[in-house]
Amino acid sequence: DLKAKDFTNNQNGLSVQQSGELTPDTTTPTVSITSPTDGTNVSGTDLVSATASDSFGIEHVQFFIDGNPFGSPDTSEPYQINWDSRGLTGSHTLSAQARDNLGLEATTPDIIVTVVPPIFSLTINLSGNGTVTSDVGAITCPGVCADNYAEGTPVTLTAQSEPGSDFSGWSGAGCSGVSS
Repeated sequence: DLKAKDFTNNQNGLSVQQSGELTPDTTTPTVSITSPTDGTNVSGTDLVSATASDSFGIEHVQFFIDGNPFGSPDTSEPYQINWDSRGLTGSHTLSAQARDNLGLEATTPDIIVTVVPPIFSLTINLSGNGTVTSDVGAITCPGVCADNYAEGTPVTLTAQSEPGSDFSGWSGAGCSGVSS
């Protein structure tokens, strides 16, 4: 039987007395990863986000990378975390686990993402007479004066001035050089 009482165990003044049985909540929360999506290529720093809901509220969402907890549990919407994947390559799994306020948990199926190195564009702005070539890639300027390179790729540029011209140097974005 279920009866209502005040904090001093007094039942006086009850307008309606009810009886019945309480059934415990056994419904797990719902949770899904919203970004990135399954099969996506990721690079650098990416936002991993999830939605979660439960009739008794969400205590937290914990993110996992390759089955290992990543970061601290997120206790408020939007449920998200920044993932810096630099230094990683290949396929990795992401999942999220939601815990409701009664301690029930649900975990998303793994999604698979592929980490690819960030790509940077290198462009040569040539002034004067001469050529600039790269030891990797396709820079042969004038002509092809730009190419894309994966992060961490060492690129050596060689400048060759034409007779009667001098190479005075280059600079920009962490690159520098002068004639010898």
